[in-house]
Amino acid sequence: MNPLTVRSRIKSLETQISVLKAQIASPQSSGKDTFSFGQIYGRLSGVASSTDEEIEEAKYRSPELEASGESSA
Repeated sequence: MNPLTVRSRIKSLETQISVLKAQIASPQSSGKDTFSFGQIYGRLSGVASSTDEEIEEAKYRSPELEASGESSA
């Protein structure tokens, strides 16, 4: 995979993560705006899929993932 493509994909994923973190951190204005885990999971399924290569690269960049015992199995 082209290093420029990888960097671009990583930047895109980091942007998605920061947007999701901001949405989680912002207080909800009313009960109608809240969603269950299942609803959120359904909306995000397929949106943030990653290849095994991307997962291994993220582990390499974040040694704490390796230390926590998480795997891509």
